[in-house]
Amino acid sequence: MSTFNTKLAGSGPIPSFAKKGKVQVDKLYWGTNEMFKGLFQCQVEKIYKNSAVVRIMFCQNPEDDKTQYALEDKTVVSLKALTRVRKTA
Repeated sequence: MSTFNTKLAGSGPIPSFAKKGKVQVDKLYWGTNEMFKGLFQCQVEKIYKNSAVVRIMFCQNPEDDKTQYALEDKTVVSLKALTRVRKTA
């Protein structure tokens, strides 16, 4: 008899968080993922176990603007790939 888990993906809600480590919802970060050539500034909308759904504000590399448009300003980023935007005086 197999002990394979038959629970289907998506059969229950995926837990999300308002804060995970130093990453918080509604804060601004610099981020990147494999679809972008450079960094982009983004606002965190939802945090999961190891990743976050972000709204892309703007891209450092002009070549990434097409990717941003194609994704309708949203993407998923690893929490490790996010760095908080520092306020300048």
